[in-house]
Amino acid sequence: MPSRPAAPTARGGRPPGRVLLVHPGALGDVVQALPALAAVRGSWPGAHVTLLTDAALAGFVAPLGLVDATVGFDVSVAYHGNPTARATLLLRLARAARGARPEVAITLKAAPVYALLARASGAPVRAGLARGAGARLLTHPVPVDARQHREARYRDAVRAGSADPDAGIAVPWPETELALPRGPGRPTRWLAVAPGGGRNAKETMASRRWAPARFAVVAAEALATDPALGVLLLGGPGDAAEAGVVAAALPGGRVHDLVGHTDLFGARAAIARSAAFLGNDSALMHLAATTQTPIVAVFGPTDPRVAAPRRANVHAIWSPVSPAPCVDDASGQHRACETPCCIERVTAARVGAAVRHALESSSAARAVGHPG
Repeated sequence: MPSRPAAPTARGGRPPGRVLLVHPGALGDVVQALPALAAVRGSWPGAHVTLLTDAALAGFVAPLGLVDATVGFDVSVAYHGNPTARATLLLRLARAARGARPEVAITLKAAPVYALLARASGAPVRAGLARGAGARLLTHPVPVDARQHREARYRDAVRAGSADPDAGIAVPWPETELALPRGPGRPTRWLAVAPGGGRNAKETMASRRWAPARFAVVAAEALATDPALGVLLLGGPGDAAEAGVVAAALPGGRVHDLVGHTDLFGARAAIARSAAFLGNDSALMHLAATTQTPIVAVFGPTDPRVAAPRRANVHAIWSPVSPAPCVDDASGQHRACETPCCIERVTAARVGAAVRHALESSSAARAVGHPG
């Protein structure tokens, strides 16, 4: 077998000058990969880092200062375009990867096509997640273990490229102004509720959305318990229907609807200002994990043991039907749900108890001078 290239920091002791990262995942995947991006920046602060990703996410990643350039593309074409459109896109991306002139290319998604882009870049060191034929295109492939947490996989991917996964810098989140209702009779504490999600360029998965009427039940119980509490509704324009169901069931003066009215940094600021976050397994759940706010997340086809945020004060509620999970985390394939779907088995009583605990823990933390 041919010998692998030496690790990039071992070639004369010189770190790489140019690095290509390939991660065209959905928003939640990219948020989970931010510590890996920060590790690359911390390991090689002088390197020029290019990220190949979904064009819709380039504007989210760029302000964080973890990469120097982005190559964006329409992921929906990759998943749903006709053969000619896909081939044209692949050729354009291969040229862009080559134009980045990387010494190290790291794939953070395992599909063989992304290993092909790393190979097309001409990087002598090509590392990262790989499956199938893609493993033969990388010099340092990392097999995907479906039982391993996703964040750990990303750490292994950058480690394979000789970045130090423990060298990550703090993610410099932009300061965002957020105006919330204030004054007599207005809430002084907030429960952030995101009843949507489960939509991305690859597919729409209703099985990842708990019934909005159940979100309404839990939110109403929380408001009844605490007269100072209000509900912040969060989500994108596609989540308006679910949010509308929740809003209609709650007292109008205690609900502030931000669905479709704020960008991702504004949503993060809203979550950071809240006493607790309640939502589905979604991008906003992962965004909430970048704050200190307690999280209650409802899971359906995805296994929280590999996908839930790995930090304190996260309550992942899952009631799987055997066999579960329905999502193969190694291949990304989704098996049709049994009846009832896992997410339908999650009761409002369980979620409500977790929300009460989260709100109580937030109050206790603030009482002793710690962030909620």
